[in-house]
Amino acid sequence: MSTLSISLKLPLLFIDELNVFLTHFLAFVPGKTGKLLRRLFLRARGVRMGKRLVLDVGVSVLGKGISLGDDVRVMRNSLLCAETGTLTLGNKVGINSNSSLDANDGGTILIGSNVMIGQNVVIRASNHNFSESEKPISEQGHIHGSIEIGDDVWIGSNTVITAGASVGSHCVISAGSLVTKKLPANTVCAGVPAKVIRYRSNELTS
Repeated sequence: MSTLSISLKLPLLFIDELNVFLTHFLAFVPGKTGKLLRRLFLRARGVRMGKRLVLDVGVSVLGKGISLGDDVRVMRNSLLCAETGTLTLGNKVGINSNSSLDANDGGTILIGSNVMIGQNVVIRASNHNFSESEKPISEQGHIHGSIEIGDDVWIGSNTVITAGASVGSHCVISAGSLVTKKLPANTVCAGVPAKVIRYRSNELTS
């Protein structure tokens, strides 16, 4: 590698390292000051966000493929990630502590408005490829997909939602569920894998 090539790459490397440092440093600044600084830093990075965004201590927001609506609140130690994918949240979305919304590896996550996400929830829009038994899974890459969650949804704590799944509007997902397929609107769902256990009203909403 030539001296010129190295000299051109150094400023980019410095900028990347500075972004990493500021992301992790600002994640742990407490109080209203920390929440304000995190909003300002994300806006400077080009993350699309609405009004009154609240990011609690320890929250990591990684990637520019993220769009956040108004009144989004993310509690302690949660992760929003879309460095190589797309993550879109509507208005009035609440994400409780230690949850992970990961749209990396080309995945897409679309979440509507008035959605409540409990503690320790994992929403992941890609899976490891494991089709070749003679090759380590860690070397086979990922298969990306999409996840869609409608409006007015409550997702209970410790739920896992995988690529290819969708949750209809006005749906309640019981704590500890595994969502791997399409769940219809206006239902209460539970289990591993999750299935409909009852409807919230006599009218099925499409």
